[in-house]
Amino acid sequence: MALSDDELFVLSYYRSSEINGSLFFGRLARVLRPGPVQHDLTKHFADEAQHAWYWTDCLDRLGARPDATRVTRRLRALGAHDILRGPRSATRANPAGLTAREVEVLRFIAAGLRNAEIAERLSLSPKTVDHHVSAVLAKLGSRSRMEAVQTAARLGALGQDGEPPLPK
Repeated sequence: MALSDDELFVLSYYRSSEINGSLFFGRLARVLRPGPVQHDLTKHFADEAQHAWYWTDCLDRLGARPDATRVTRRLRALGAHDILRGPRSATRANPAGLTAREVEVLRFIAAGLRNAEIAERLSLSPKTVDHHVSAVLAKLGSRSRMEAVQTAARLGALGQDGEPPLPK
């Protein structure tokens, strides 16, 4: 879907203002002493950054990836250097929005491995695997590991062949 120049301007304007707002509040929070004001500014910084990502995601969801890319290039040309990068093309192509590492972890879950075993196989810390598992559960809207595997299989999000790796 191609956006009109006016629609593109509105979305890019909101996106740019959210990016600039997050940068401003982030800089301001860093110079303040720890306390309630710094806490509130840090929270506002996070909210602004999330809003900037929301507008980028809106462009993507509207099928306006070329438009989103064009806006990003234009903002960078105007001096905005801290622009969030969207997900990689492989992540966007996954039906559940899973990263390659999340698919890898999910396939090990499907094979029945525990987080510590997955961490050992992937040479990661167990805490990192915990974070990957949490991200997988959240993206799939699942409450359990097996529910996540079933949902991913139904969506075709487990990879090319949908088969979990065999434990070594």
